[in-house]
Amino acid sequence: MAICDLQHMQPNSDKDEHSEHSNSSEVPWLVNIYGNGRRCQGVILSSWWVLTAANCFLLMNPSQVELTGSRGRFSTNTVSQFLLHRGFSSWNTAPNNDLGLILLGQPADLRRQDMWPACIPKEQKPYDITEECRILEQSSNGEFESIPFGFSDIRKMY
Repeated sequence: MAICDLQHMQPNSDKDEHSEHSNSSEVPWLVNIYGNGRRCQGVILSSWWVLTAANCFLLMNPSQVELTGSRGRFSTNTVSQFLLHRGFSSWNTAPNNDLGLILLGQPADLRRQDMWPACIPKEQKPYDITEECRILEQSSNGEFESIPFGFSDIRKMY
């Protein structure tokens, strides 16, 4: 995973940081994965790799997958292979180890303004585990809805 400065991670300054909707260009590490009438999302890790849920691949063939960023297709439309976590169990049971990687057939052009890999900030700031984080979900119009998700929610789930 890349190292970046905090400026790299900031949304547009004219947006309220607690806004429920974000423009897709504010989350340039997210991609849409289309195939066999399904849509999943993934996170760009590098010019060669995209992280997603393993269940995304259950009905998809790598040769029929299209990846798009916030402003259209990747510079590559070739998926070389899907790699599933070795402990993944299908959706017939409670999903376990639901992690998958997409290896691209050629590197994506990450010099674009609207597309770059997820990164870890250089600055070491203490993380407050009681602080709320946000989960992004893309709507059909391309906007991302920001869903609050706090540490207390994790405790309730497990």
